[in-house]
Amino acid sequence: MISASEWAYESLYRLLEKDERFEICVVVARLADRDKEVADLYYEKTLAFFKNGYRTIGGYDTEKEKALTFEEMGAKPDILIHSTSWWQSLPPEQYIIERPLGCMNIYMPYGMNIANDRSGGYTANAVFNKEFQNFMYRTYSDSPESVISFEKYELLKGFNTRFSGYSKMDELYDDKQFTEDELRTIWKIPENADAGKIKKNNHCATLYRA
Repeated sequence: MISASEWAYESLYRLLEKDERFEICVVVARLADRDKEVADLYYEKTLAFFKNGYRTIGGYDTEKEKALTFEEMGAKPDILIHSTSWWQSLPPEQYIIERPLGCMNIYMPYGMNIANDRSGGYTANAVFNKEFQNFMYRTYSDSPESVISFEKYELLKGFNTRFSGYSKMDELYDDKQFTEDELRTIWKIPENADAGKIKKNNHCATLYRA
């Protein structure tokens, strides 16, 4: 993970955590394509987030200011689940080509692709046919429409793609009952305010990556 904001795998993590066949952990990587101040901030915040409730391995030595290989982390994964296809944002020590062929690489996008650029080429070249996807043993797609796009644009013609649904929505299947304190935190209701009189606003933001 390069950012806690990309975490879309809570239910999957907890499911595998309960299965004794798996020893699961989150590897936090430091961005290699940002300036030092931004990269350090993202890494420290993301590492702190996952250390609170998840088995976590840091992929960066802050004292030596050095990215770690998986061997240096003490991790030799049989399965790697990737949240983003922007592999060049990672340090070279952690590129997928540095892993042996026996390591199963799986891609589960943290976000959904719902738009294209004016030329029509962004979706084809930067979403569905990057070299990254063609290296994957399996890509789990958020929608049937995405599967069709992989079949249309990907070099492998969707051979390695399966429709699984959007993993971040798994939690909607749980009939969770929130306490009053949790609701006040979610909606950022001031301590002395009447929750029943607060107007709740939902803000939707579009993420652009350049």
